[in-house]
Amino acid sequence: MSIMAKHKRDIMAEQEERLRLLNRINEIEDNICKKCPINNNRYCLDECEVGKEISSLGDKILGITKQRSKEIINRSLKRNKTPSLRDIFYLNTRGYSIYNLADYFGWDKSQVRVVQRELREYRSEKGYPPLK
Repeated sequence: MSIMAKHKRDIMAEQEERLRLLNRINEIEDNICKKCPINNNRYCLDECEVGKEISSLGDKILGITKQRSKEIINRSLKRNKTPSLRDIFYLNTRGYSIYNLADYFGWDKSQVRVVQRELREYRSEKGYPPLK
């Protein structure tokens, strides 16, 4: 199996696991949380066993996302080049600002401006809201 095929398989497995976790959270919320008379997020997170399970599932989803972000950054750094616009978009939607990415990749101010412009255009083409 080629490296690309293995990488693609790993990404698909990650996406399937993420969807499985999201479906489990929805199932719990639909079958248990909506029927609960206590509607208090603090109670749900601190004391309710069901709320703790949902929180744990959410942490697993975030772990998957963080791992994927680290892989993109590390892959780009190993290649010693700027990540693709698609990778920048992915990282940006995961909480990495353009300035965080500039620090990671050593971009100067002109490169930051170019990336910001390209990312704005990319977001617009894909129908996402503008950058803040």
